[in-house]
Amino acid sequence: MYLLILLGVAFATATLFFKQKLPTALLALASFAWYFEAWQSDGLLPFIIFSVGVVMVILEFYLPQTGFAGLIGSVVMGLVLQYHTQNWQETWLLLFGIGLVSVTVFFVLLKFGLSIKVNEALILDAQINSHARGRQGDQAASADHPLIGHSGHAISDLKPIGKVEVDGQVYEARSAHNFISQGATVAVQAVSQGTLVVRKGGEA
Repeated sequence: MYLLILLGVAFATATLFFKQKLPTALLALASFAWYFEAWQSDGLLPFIIFSVGVVMVILEFYLPQTGFAGLIGSVVMGLVLQYHTQNWQETWLLLFGIGLVSVTVFFVLLKFGLSIKVNEALILDAQINSHARGRQGDQAASADHPLIGHSGHAISDLKPIGKVEVDGQVYEARSAHNFISQGATVAVQAVSQGTLVVRKGGEA
């Protein structure tokens, strides 16, 4: 039965890498439902709460907060597993297995050339001010902005919001499409509401 929870986590992790997320999301939910026996009266609530925890961890890749949603989601998952197994040793082993499966699937899919697909509908319309070292200020969106077309590098992960360095200055930036890892080369595509919109590589 433990394989079901690990299989569900594998499907949930794979959801990050596909534009059409519904198929893998449904497979993940089906695996979780089978593990918790969600059709039973005492299995439905743990299934729902655990699934919410998984969703919170996944949302960590899309929200500008750093670690908050993922931490809460992980705690929720652990508490539900403890309630379900009634055994801390089994719970810790399951959490270790979940982490191992997630990391393995994540890096295997990256190895095959896939990248995290950012769904703009999931991104909060945050008001973020761009700032350089020693200077802060909003900039209006403009096709004539001097930074458009310039290259730099990400100094933090963009998931999709983070920081980049362009022409020796640090700015808040948002990835135009996909997750961009720290250290990757980026090109400025636009400036919108004080935030640089960048693409990975030299694709300005």
